[in-house]
Amino acid sequence: MSLSCATEDTSKDDHKSLLYKTYRYRFRTRKVDGTETWRCTDRNCCASTVVNQTTLAVLVERGNRAYEEVKVEHPLVQDLKRKVEDDISPIPHQYEGAIHQMNAAVEYVLL
Repeated sequence: MSLSCATEDTSKDDHKSLLYKTYRYRFRTRKVDGTETWRCTDRNCCASTVVNQTTLAVLVERGNRAYEEVKVEHPLVQDLKRKVEDDISPIPHQYEGAIHQMNAAVEYVLL
């Protein structure tokens, strides 16, 4: 069984946040066993998730969504879209560069 992984990000007000399944979560608690609980950033939503502190593997999802999903793009996707708009090099070349960066980031996390 493979676990889904979340991605650390920074919110608009420069707080640590977590991106998972197009939702943004804020930090809530850290336990001695190395798990962290994150709550949805929408005040009307009771959803939360529990992740492994080091690998960001999602262990548990709780609650339900009380609002419509707002798509949150991964920072690499945002960066790639900006490069496509700004750069005149061929799009496949830009895509390969982004994939290379992403693979390097994953290898770094797994080490």
